[in-house]
Amino acid sequence: KIPALPDGVKKVILMDDLISAGGSMMNFATQMPEDVIADVFAFHGELSFGAVAKLLAKFNRLITTNSLPFAQEQKEYFRIDPDRVVILNVW
Repeated sequence: KIPALPDGVKKVILMDDLISAGGSMMNFATQMPEDVIADVFAFHGELSFGAVAKLLAKFNRLITTNSLPFAQEQKEYFRIDPDRVVILNVW
């Protein structure tokens, strides 16, 4: 559960070690105040089952690493919105 945010907070980053289908992040999205902008960071972005489209429908930006081959294989898909999907090179 997301704790109450201090007054004045308008932007948050939700972090997870692994995101596959994005279900846990979508649960967070339902609990966030409407006026807060949120980015999602996943160290390991498996991003299967349409997770990218789902996450971008609820969050401002998706940030992940190239630690799993799936993210690299989906680069063509990510180019649909390159300002909102960032793949960090860690290897």
